[in-house]
Amino acid sequence: MPADAGHLIGLAWHHVLHARTSIERGAAWRAEHWIGGVRDQVLVLAASGSAFPLRTQRTRMVCLLSSSDRFVKRS
Repeated sequence: MPADAGHLIGLAWHHVLHARTSIERGAAWRAEHWIGGVRDQVLVLAASGSAFPLRTQRTRMVCLLSSSDRFVKRS
């Protein structure tokens, strides 16, 4: 059963609000936890928009994660 996009967006927004509150309170690790949750919801949304089977969607998420390494600024 595919995930409802509206529900996933709502969860992501919920996580964003908690991350913002955590940042304002100086709770960096808690904020990182919530930001990671936002990332997870976005990846699920990206994968659920396709007609590919779940196995292919997982492969797609791994590719998305590994390709994002190119955009990380290294010093």
